[in-house]
Amino acid sequence: MRSAACAEPDRPPGPSWSVTTHPRAADGYVLRFREFLVAENPSLAKQLLVCERTRISRALGSLESSRRIADAEDSIVRSAAARAALERADAATARGMFQVAGTLCDSLNAIADREEGPILQAPDSLRVR
Repeated sequence: MRSAACAEPDRPPGPSWSVTTHPRAADGYVLRFREFLVAENPSLAKQLLVCERTRISRALGSLESSRRIADAEDSIVRSAAARAALERADAATARGMFQVAGTLCDSLNAIADREEGPILQAPDSLRVR
C-alpha cells in the first residue's frame, strides 16, 4: 500500500493487458480497499486487503497485479476526503504485521473464490511481460 502523500504512484511501466482478458479481476480488491478506508477495525480490513492482493498476484503475476491495483486505488483515492481516509487507515496500520500466505489467506481466498468466483489464471506468456 502506498502513502497518499506520494506525488507519483509506484506503478510498473506499460499498459495493463488484463483489463481486456480479466475485466473483473480487481473487483474484490476494490471492495476491500473501500472497506479499509472506513473500517472500524483497520487492521482486520488491511489483512483482508493483503490477502486479496495475493490472490490477484497469483492469478495475474506480480507486475500485472501491481498495475491493476494501482489503477484501482487511483480510481478510489481521487478526492481530498478519500486521501485523508487513506492516510488515517495507513497510520492506524503502520506498525502492523500482515500475512501474505498461509492458512489465514488460504481461507480468506477460498471464501472469495466461492463468493466472487475464482480469478482466472493468466497464461504464462502474459505473466512474464
